[in-house]
Amino acid sequence: MTKPKSIILTALFTALMAAGAYVKIPAPIVPFTLQVFFCVLSGLLLGGKRAAAAQVLYVALGLAGLPVFTGGGGIGYVFMPTFGYVAGFIFLAAITGFLANKFCPKRDSVIKLTLLSLIALVVFYVVGVEWLRLQTTAMAKAAPDTFSVIYTGALVFLPWDAVKIIACAVVARRVWRFM
Repeated sequence: MTKPKSIILTALFTALMAAGAYVKIPAPIVPFTLQVFFCVLSGLLLGGKRAAAAQVLYVALGLAGLPVFTGGGGIGYVFMPTFGYVAGFIFLAAITGFLANKFCPKRDSVIKLTLLSLIALVVFYVVGVEWLRLQTTAMAKAAPDTFSVIYTGALVFLPWDAVKIIACAVVARRVWRFM
């Protein structure tokens, strides 16, 4: 991929992440958004390094004060219970891209791309849920029930995220040959 094309696609996925934050369905603690879709798609189409760069840029813009996160922006967002998911996007993109490049370099199998993306999603959930647990503990001054945190921080979203990941695999398979 040429350098200008790489820069343009990285910026495009940064913008798509910001737009995906505003396509949301309210839910307790963490809303349903299109961010996982765009993050996984960036990994599948750009590879791990470029996709992670797009996510780092997205996080940097949000922490600099641009309202690109679902709850706005600014350095104070680090103390929000949902910041673990924002940081987790970097890992989700990097791992998805790395696994896709290593195990499905031609992007020719929707099943493989889906399974590889689900592996990355588990890491994303671990980062997000752990941050949610830490922030909930700090706010409540007591440790929350582990199952409740896992349920509200991951299990509720798993079916919706699985559908998004399948859609990403289908889109990536079709778009890959044009890239």
